[in-house]
Amino acid sequence: MSEIRSAREDVSNVSRMLLDLEGELGEIESALATLPSTLEGLRHRGYVFLRYLDRSLDSLSSNWRDVGPPMREAARSLKDSFESDVESLQAEIDRAESELERSPAGATSRYEQVVESLSSRAETLDSRARQDAEHVTSSLKRFKEALSSIQSDISIAEKTLQLTSQASFRLREGENPLLALRAKYLLGEKNEGVFFLTDQRFSFEGERDVVLEKLWILPTKKRKERFMVAEAPIGSIAEIAKGRVGLLEWTGIYVRFKPETGWATLRFFNYLSGGDADLDKAELQGTAAERWISTPTVVRCAYCGAPYSREIYRGQTSLRCEYCGSSISIG
Repeated sequence: MSEIRSAREDVSNVSRMLLDLEGELGEIESALATLPSTLEGLRHRGYVFLRYLDRSLDSLSSNWRDVGPPMREAARSLKDSFESDVESLQAEIDRAESELERSPAGATSRYEQVVESLSSRAETLDSRARQDAEHVTSSLKRFKEALSSIQSDISIAEKTLQLTSQASFRLREGENPLLALRAKYLLGEKNEGVFFLTDQRFSFEGERDVVLEKLWILPTKKRKERFMVAEAPIGSIAEIAKGRVGLLEWTGIYVRFKPETGWATLRFFNYLSGGDADLDKAELQGTAAERWISTPTVVRCAYCGAPYSREIYRGQTSLRCEYCGSSISIG
């Protein structure tokens, strides 16, 4: 009967909710115990951005020390309060279902009142359990949402350092990786590869398999080869939108990101271009924050003495003299 199924589902919901509360409490405690050391490891490995991660973890840990024990006690009290009711009602539902199955056809009417009562009691138990658990579940939800955001950015930072360590290029002095994502370059050969964003430049590095050994026509040994496809100073980026990296003096490049990671590109670029990345880096490194000035003192060519009149972009390390064509190092 549908009433039996509905009653069983309501009772199962209560049992599942009590188990979920215990599980969520454990997940939060585990995350707060492990994430600080994970973040500290990232800092030691050179990830010097997203300072909010340190502050947020400190704040969450402090709050949890205050509210965690009362919340666990409240969850334990809920379990003690409802566990016996769940077991008792479940047993009654099992008996009623068994009797219904054994009763002759057409002789089930005398059980209808029992079943209706069980269904009503199960629905009431489910509603009462949810209402009593609301103050715990709402608090847990806020902690879980905050931790989810932190865990997402820590995962991005971990992946960024991993991909950067595998890159064919080396970071310059004072340069730090901000974001690295697997993507596809949509111009020319449309290479699969990695999009890199540092506090000095962006670049796209392609990847291809190079066959080292073959058995007849079948490759038996390969290695991954990485090569630079596009690179420009970070200051030359005019916009990042819908997969397009628009450059101030060029037509731009087109990069396709996976749906689950593409949102990060615009967010991290805005974080960098707005100056927050520089402030976070300076605070974590214990140095004074430097504001980029796009028009510095006049730079002259060391060979012909001519001044360089065009804009110098953040992240540029060399210029091309407009008169004699010599390379001007600006370091």
